Amino acid sequence: MSLAAFLEWDDGSDARYELVDGQIVAIAPGSQVHAALAGALTVALGTRLKPPCRVFGKGGVVPDAADDTVLVPDVLVSCAPVERKPMVEGAVLIAEVMSPSTRKHDRGEKVPRYQEMPSVRHILLVDQERRRIDHLRRTERGWEQTAHLAGAAVPLDALGIELPVDEIYAGIA
Repeated sequence: MSLAAFLEWDDGSDARYELVDGQIVAIAPGSQVHAALAGALTVALGTRLKPPCRVFGKGGVVPDAADDTVLVPDVLVSCAPVERKPMVEGAVLIAEVMSPSTRKHDRGEKVPRYQEMPSVRHILLVDQERRRIDHLRRTERGWEQTAHLAGAAVPLDALGIELPVDEIYAGIA
């Protein structure tokens, strides 16, 4: 299926989908922990961002040069003007909350596509099973990855903010 056809397509349900290499892929509902972590990320980012940057929950992005792929991250930040378009443009940060069932897809399939997007400066991989946020950051030398554990803060230099790990996991056993 093409990108244009996907954007016009409606299966008549409330189900959510991604388009990966022309194939429609259903997105299963996440667990309560998944929803809580995505919500905490949304709030923590939203309260720290300065305009024109804003946080989007589950907005779709199209990797550059893709005409058959739409990915739906759990949380993303864009500093581009908000428009009446189906896809979010200019993503600076993309975050995925990883579950055991999505870990391989998130790391192996989605992250490389996010890294191809010139606007993306930060990718956060939030672990559901332990207090750990893997931070991939674009530098002049390429992508660098750092693990941030309990008590740490993730420096998001492209946005001028820090994200405390404990704040994201507060109230989650």
